[in-house]
Amino acid sequence: MIKTKKKRIGLIIAVCLFPLIMVSSLIYTLIDDQLKTSKIPLTEYNNLFTDDAQGKLQILATVKGRNRPPVSTYIYDKRFNICVFKVILTNNSTLGKIINYKNGTSSSNLFVANGGLPCFNFDMKINEGRIANVSTINFKSDGDYIKSILNNDSLRCYYYRFETFSISYNNGFYDILAKADQSTIPASVMFMKKGKFLYIIIMSIAEGKEEMQPDLLYSLVNK
Repeated sequence: MIKTKKKRIGLIIAVCLFPLIMVSSLIYTLIDDQLKTSKIPLTEYNNLFTDDAQGKLQILATVKGRNRPPVSTYIYDKRFNICVFKVILTNNSTLGKIINYKNGTSSSNLFVANGGLPCFNFDMKINEGRIANVSTINFKSDGDYIKSILNNDSLRCYYYRFETFSISYNNGFYDILAKADQSTIPASVMFMKKGKFLYIIIMSIAEGKEEMQPDLLYSLVNK
């Protein structure tokens, strides 16, 4: 009986301490990661796009930190916003084995340090915490439409209209979380595998009433 009681007390203490540990870890991450923002484009990211597309790309910001690879935001043709970042893959699997898509609603998670990306005309947040190497990617969206533009071993591109969408890795917390302010908004996402890196490109409209062709993002990148 005494041992059982001690186990119960230990379990209660562990349950009570878990939120405190998570919050402490979150605070440490925010302090440890000194984000630096500049308007200097990254050649590595620019070269994902064709020469013609680069002529219409204007850098908005590049954010660098200790905990994750850089994130760059652009405006294209003064009408569309683009976000580019990358993750490191743990293996050389095809995208068919790495990416999982699910139709569903995404909601905020208390234990993720999220910073906003003001370049988009909707609420889109990115995880400021440490990003581990990636074995699986979970892409989730809800809305009235999604279309696969291209689907092969190293390149996947989707066009969709969303109310919310998210990207997470290894069944963990969201890395990207977006929510439309009003009705569904058109967007495209591209997953581009190059060696051990997976580049993720998100594109959407800069103005609320702008239209976007489903294959626009696909037409802008170097295949």
